[in-house]
Amino acid sequence: MNPVEALQPSHEELIDRLKHDREFTATYVATALTDVNDSERRAAGLIALRTVAEVHGGLGAVAKAGKVSRASVYRALSANGNPRLTTLIELLRAVGLRLSVELENKAASDLKRPVRGRPKKRS
Repeated sequence: MNPVEALQPSHEELIDRLKHDREFTATYVATALTDVNDSERRAAGLIALRTVAEVHGGLGAVAKAGKVSRASVYRALSANGNPRLTTLIELLRAVGLRLSVELENKAASDLKRPVRGRPKKRS
């Protein structure tokens, strides 16, 4: 076993921590959501979210608690899923979490503002 594998919990240890450690679950989901934004790691992020849903009663129970169709949950949390924001918010709420916004390194003032006025005429 290499050192990286030694630091990673087994599947059973992961499930146990997700069931009993809310802080760990929140960090796990936050990391998964970061992965969802990366096209190369999207599938892993969605599967991580699916694992959390399964730990908290299963996809059907989470769908019902989140008032989302079961089919939507299965599609959204598949390796090729692309969950709607409303679906994601409801699923997180169903497992006792919420979506939040935090500052990133890039300041909003660094964004280019659109130029106001009339569009230039093409010649």
